[in-house]
Amino acid sequence: MNNSFSILDNIDKEFIKQNSIETIVAEEKLYSKKNDVYLIKVSYSCKSEKHYIYKEFKGEDRSSRLRREIYFYEELCRTGAFTSFKKPEKQKLNVPRLYYVGGSFLILEFLGRKNLLDYVLEEENKEYIQTGKSYSKPGLSNYKPLLDALGFITDFNNYMKTIKNKSYTLCDMNFRNFILVSERIFRVDFEDCREGEVEEDAGKFIAFFLTYKPEFTLWKKQLAASIKKHCITNLRMNGKLLEEEILKEFNSMKSRRK
Repeated sequence: MNNSFSILDNIDKEFIKQNSIETIVAEEKLYSKKNDVYLIKVSYSCKSEKHYIYKEFKGEDRSSRLRREIYFYEELCRTGAFTSFKKPEKQKLNVPRLYYVGGSFLILEFLGRKNLLDYVLEEENKEYIQTGKSYSKPGLSNYKPLLDALGFITDFNNYMKTIKNKSYTLCDMNFRNFILVSERIFRVDFEDCREGEVEEDAGKFIAFFLTYKPEFTLWKKQLAASIKKHCITNLRMNGKLLEEEILKEFNSMKSRRK
């Protein structure tokens, strides 16, 4: 990564002074379709260096997406503004800490590299190898990160109902946005959140699960059936609406890939 990439120039000088920041270097550009996202290293004069995520919003609607993202991070993670790189006190849902808000960018806690997509690909490959190149029938209870991701979807929806009296969806179900931290699932990226029913997110979750390459394997189809059953039986979702949302997402995928 080019070390000439400078973030310090865009950060309030008083903030830099209060946190004893010496340098900020972009070490790696990370995957993102919409924005410029970097893994950055912050060096301090009085403590060990630390990594964070720098997310700069791009596109004509970047201002509205930035405002939306700030709202959800502040609402879901902490009460009040974020004014330093010190650890905040109160956690609501498993989301990264928001450390700095710039004119067109955010600096967020770096949670690690492993995401739900990595996990799914590893587990399917492990199942394939361990069973001698044939799949055994999977049980959802054996895949805690998938259960926890579904739990986050419903927890988010329920929490937003309590504070807004409306049903909200995460909307973007890219599995890269679910980060595995030890035994817990954290969610990143809230710029596409909007009003909608929880079955919409669950439908997208199942459709995306089935269509990550290799698509529609026996392992995926069997586990997707367990996910659907869990959503209806344990998470109390509307089965008919869930089926409609799965089909809607399949059709949407076909249109996007033409």
